[in-house]
Amino acid sequence: MLYELSGVCKRFNKKVVALRGVDLVIREGDFLAIQGATSTVQRERMPQRLTHRQGRLEMVDAVNTVLRSGRTSRRLAFGGLVGPAVFVLSFVVAGLIRPGYSPVHQAVSDLGVGSNAWLVDGSIVLCSLLLIGLVVAFFRAMREVMSEGWRWASAGLLSLSPVGFAIAGVFTEAPATLAVHWVVGAMLAFFGPVIAFTLAGIRLWRDAGWRGWGAYSIASGLVTLALILFLFWVYTPGTILAPERLGGLIERIAVVEILAWYAATGWRLSRAHGFR
Repeated sequence: MLYELSGVCKRFNKKVVALRGVDLVIREGDFLAIQGATSTVQRERMPQRLTHRQGRLEMVDAVNTVLRSGRTSRRLAFGGLVGPAVFVLSFVVAGLIRPGYSPVHQAVSDLGVGSNAWLVDGSIVLCSLLLIGLVVAFFRAMREVMSEGWRWASAGLLSLSPVGFAIAGVFTEAPATLAVHWVVGAMLAFFGPVIAFTLAGIRLWRDAGWRGWGAYSIASGLVTLALILFLFWVYTPGTILAPERLGGLIERIAVVEILAWYAATGWRLSRAHGFR
């Protein structure tokens, strides 16, 4: 087998479905003829030539470019699944090997200073880079779903949380960088998804193929906001749960809930067909 395309889809003007679920297998020795009116899209996506050499059909630029781009996008998307898993595993392990540390009472950020701090700081920066890669894959995948403005807005907002996590990993709770860690890093990491998930979800809800994901995204944005407000309330002196010191536990739930959206989206996009 030389080339295989599976589940290829194409829409025009975001509404007219030209292709849906098209499969194509080209084997060695096969002959292929493509006939159709020339269009702007065809010139951009299938611009070159077909050559026959030694009994093989070679789709020189068009198919190779699409397949390579699709593989790259799927790998970037899969990184969005790997990054959160590595980070969560790292802070769980770091908490277990830190003497006297309580994951219920203490923040994840406390593990970013002191013994084995590299384990959390390194993994959160790595996670952030992989999440940025996922955002790039999301931007590519939304070509036929969102307008150019919505794609850029969604990608920019979805990048806020990874950037915040990266800042928190570089500027730790050390006294000299404590303010940057919480005021800049934590605020972007936690509040970014509230806006990003909700707005992206509203747009995805309008597309029949992504309506379920849109509902999940909107729900994730609202749950993130609720967890953040609850976290602030738990930390507020004089509240019912303040003496229980549950801040570390609530923060972990919020972090995992945020990362779960990125991981789930990475998983879906990494398995998508017709990805460019």
